[in-house]
Amino acid sequence: MRKLHVVFLLCLVSACVVAQPEVGKLLLGGNFQFFTGFKGAKDLPTFSINPQFGYFTGSKNAVGLSAGFSRSYLQVTPATLERMNIWQFEIFDRKYFSISDDSKLYFFLHNHVNYEFANGDRGKLSLGIKPGLAYFPRPNIGIDLSIPGLTYSNDDTDYTTLTEGSVGPNLSFNANLSNVSLGVSILINRKKKD
Repeated sequence: MRKLHVVFLLCLVSACVVAQPEVGKLLLGGNFQFFTGFKGAKDLPTFSINPQFGYFTGSKNAVGLSAGFSRSYLQVTPATLERMNIWQFEIFDRKYFSISDDSKLYFFLHNHVNYEFANGDRGKLSLGIKPGLAYFPRPNIGIDLSIPGLTYSNDDTDYTTLTEGSVGPNLSFNANLSNVSLGVSILINRKKKD
């Protein structure tokens, strides 16, 4: 299976020729994440949808806003699960690094400040950086994959039934390849041609 992944990446890199993240373009897109896991004896799906709007302020550098929704489950006690409807708001800065001079494949770092609240009363502020790969099959379309990366969060929720230490400040590094986020972006050229 690993050989297949390496062959796929080599084919992707060899097919790359000049992508177009340039100053003045708008970035419209977002990402979708879905995974399922067992909580107690139940197989529970978790998902998130995060549309994004950004603007390229420099060559290969975009800043923007994102707002999204996710659903997950919190295990309150060993026998009790609570469904969490989470709304998220994010300010981000994304820096692209080209793999080669004439490449459509980019490595990127996505820096973000995120505020989310769940079920109307639970809030969390987080700062983070996540790595990813972006592929531009056409000059105006990008497809990206990212993993959660490094995150610092501060949860202001009072979970009185949970164990001590489960709320408050938290620093995490997550490089879990089974928790990838898939995104699609459309680049819109705002520059006038002379």
